[in-house]
Amino acid sequence: GTSGGLARFDGASWTVYDTSNSSLPANTINSLVIDGNGEMWMVAFEPFGYYRLVKYDGVDFKVFTNMHIPGYITSRIAIERNDLIWIGIEEGLIKFDGTNSVKFNNKSGLPFLYDNVYTVTIDNSGNKWLGGKGGNLAVFNEGGVVEIKSELSHSKSKQNCVISLKYSYPITLISFTVRKKGNISLNLFNLMGRNIKTIIKDFKKEGTYQVNLNCANLSSGMYLVCLRSDSNGMVTKKLVLRR
Repeated sequence: GTSGGLARFDGASWTVYDTSNSSLPANTINSLVIDGNGEMWMVAFEPFGYYRLVKYDGVDFKVFTNMHIPGYITSRIAIERNDLIWIGIEEGLIKFDGTNSVKFNNKSGLPFLYDNVYTVTIDNSGNKWLGGKGGNLAVFNEGGVVEIKSELSHSKSKQNCVISLKYSYPITLISFTVRKKGNISLNLFNLMGRNIKTIIKDFKKEGTYQVNLNCANLSSGMYLVCLRSDSNGMVTKKLVLRR
């Protein structure tokens, strides 16, 4: 995100999307994050001080005109696993469910003396970790903060699959371990979240597997190898391809 639009680098060249060649409502992009579906969320700053939430699916930009963002954007966007969008602003914290938005401040449960939220990150139990004015650090959850010890234990127990890459051109060896049987998919994504190649989509028992990825038809650049399973969660590895 830049003051001149959204810039994309494919490993060889840059493409810039702005108001002249896309449906972006403004050229200044303040925040940027990619969700689990590979779709990109951002906040665009319009003239006259308006902020708009925008989603990019790799083809089209969708502007959420029903989403009112008051005040100045101070943090990046954070996305919860249930697709809730959280945005930190100078007036507190906003939650958006795709239709309606709710604002939290120190009068409605936000644990800050001042409302400025500079950064937001969400752990696996839905706790929102907030960085605020004056170096303040706080944790917030509408349903009550989940104990950190339980969260760490839960996170460790979900690490049921492992993936590793042995890069060479044009063939890259992918090794992965399934520790609990189930349906798995092994995909190659570009940095825009597009599925470049489905390498494996099958039922696998517990065990270690290997598969060769032919990179001969791929452009130089960075890719993501993603292993998903209905019983093992998701693991991602970065692949940097150099011809």
